[in-house]
Amino acid sequence: MSAHLQTQPFRPWRQDWGRAGLFAAISLILLVAMSNAQRHQVWLFAAAAASFLLARFFWRRASARRRGKVIEKNALRELKHVVAKSVDIQTEILTPHGDIDALVRDRKTQQVWCLEIKSHSAARVDGGVVRMRGGKSVEPFLEQVRRNAREHAAQPVLWFPAARVSTAGWVNDVLVVTGPATHLAKAADLVPLIQLRDRSRR
Repeated sequence: MSAHLQTQPFRPWRQDWGRAGLFAAISLILLVAMSNAQRHQVWLFAAAAASFLLARFFWRRASARRRGKVIEKNALRELKHVVAKSVDIQTEILTPHGDIDALVRDRKTQQVWCLEIKSHSAARVDGGVVRMRGGKSVEPFLEQVRRNAREHAAQPVLWFPAARVSTAGWVNDVLVVTGPATHLAKAADLVPLIQLRDRSRR
């Protein structure tokens, strides 16, 4: 793996927690000001309510991002245990747009995979289409992993390790995998099938 790649923990939820705290404080200050006002000020109530809603939004987004990072960390730990010894995995690579979850390189074949990991549990690949709960579009995820993969001349892979069903398929030029690390390793040919069979018997 290239030594010049910059890696650093990417923790976007910390900023969201900070924003949530800020708007919660603003909401509290406005409520105190409203209680001390001689006349009922509608604009104070409206501003306090808006600040509270923003605080709740950022808190929920931070919690979802934190959960996603935990799933990502556990999935990559599992992947490291099932891939062949010739495979290197580099994580949390900084980009101008955020970070790459992982670059996976097989030293034998020189093949490089760019992994984008998502925490959604209700996702599956069906007939070249990624189906998600509520009909949510997967296109932003596909474009994200394509962009990151182009920067490193890698094969883009979109992985849903927490998905309840194990599926795999190509969506245009992106390999999409739902299910655990063993399923990803098999789909991307990162580990000999005999090794997968041995592990399945344990």
